[in-house]
Amino acid sequence: KILPSSLVVIFESFDSLDFVYAQPGEVFHNRNGQFHHDDFINKPYGCKIRSRDNKGVGFVYLLKPTPELWQRSLNHRTQIVHELDASLITFKLNLRPNM
Repeated sequence: KILPSSLVVIFESFDSLDFVYAQPGEVFHNRNGQFHHDDFINKPYGCKIRSRDNKGVGFVYLLKPTPELWQRSLNHRTQIVHELDASLITFKLNLRPNM
């Protein structure tokens, strides 16, 4: 159940995820329409919400955050890890072959 201030992952389409903290009185806008946070609150995770504009044509799914969904919803940037840094990370994590 989504409560006020709950983190919600918004599934817009297969390649488009976003996230919001459900706050009463707030509105989430995207290409599918306007989605009022008041419509999120007290709904179960996984439900489908229709937009209040566009005659309810646009919709999104409200998903419970998991590590995979959270990672997909964030903006990605390229990170270069140099050899010495990678070796230090490997050492600190105590990684060994065949673990």
